[in-house]
Amino acid sequence: MRLHRSIADTFIYLRPLAVFAAAVLVALCVARIGLVLWQYDRVRAADMLGTVFVQGLRFDLIVVGFLTVIPTLLLWVFATSRTMARIGNRMLRGYLVTTFAAVLFLELATPSFINQYDARPNSIFFEYLIYPKEVASTMLAGYSYQFLGAFAVIALALVSLRRVLWPSLRSPERALHVAAVLVVTPVLAALCVLAMRSTLDHRAANPSMVARSRDPMVNDLAMNSTYSVLYALAELRHEPEGGFRYGTMPADEATARVQTASSGSTAPLVSSRAPVPSRTTTLRRLRTKS
Repeated sequence: MRLHRSIADTFIYLRPLAVFAAAVLVALCVARIGLVLWQYDRVRAADMLGTVFVQGLRFDLIVVGFLTVIPTLLLWVFATSRTMARIGNRMLRGYLVTTFAAVLFLELATPSFINQYDARPNSIFFEYLIYPKEVASTMLAGYSYQFLGAFAVIALALVSLRRVLWPSLRSPERALHVAAVLVVTPVLAALCVLAMRSTLDHRAANPSMVARSRDPMVNDLAMNSTYSVLYALAELRHEPEGGFRYGTMPADEATARVQTASSGSTAPLVSSRAPVPSRTTTLRRLRTKS
């Protein structure tokens, strides 16, 4: 009887995550609607209106699963003791507010990024953060009004989130039974992982699944900017140390390819040290032919 009651009490601990997940889904959906209305001509030309919203919900659930899996896994730490529950509530409050603000910021930064790069925020969004002084001065000089507007929207959204989230963060009257946590946590963790993968196939969902038109920007609208940035960060591990590197090729083959591409001729070069004919050499050949 106590175990059954403890399993039911689990939903009290999960209410903040449910409220947070709903708030994130609403924010991402509203942002996508705004972007589609802004770029409606391109979306219609690509015949992607339905795909953008259907696949968009899919990628939004991926982000929700990613952002909630850590609090879910920590449920057994903070829910089996009232003292730890009070500590966990404070930590969860900070985590949910911070991540929600980050999700909003990325969506609000998307229109300016699209104007500049014709894509959702990607690796370019964070690559230049190693130069914080230069980036800050450039952003404040060129996007000061956008920053002010974004922070105003974020502040209003956080106030609204606080009104619906804070009541659900009240400390429960009793701690959960350890057995109940051991039963519920694996199920919730599995649901989060399933949402993150968004498929039962060997390969998880990825941007190639929404690359259905010749317009890359429209394909990007089916994702969200949080996923786009996180995917770009994950892809960094596949890049060689020190960035892009050219493959190896024998010098003779490289010279022949450059010569063929530049002149279409396979005749021997005047000098193997200069694979591309100089302007003087070219003029001499033309005069000889004439």
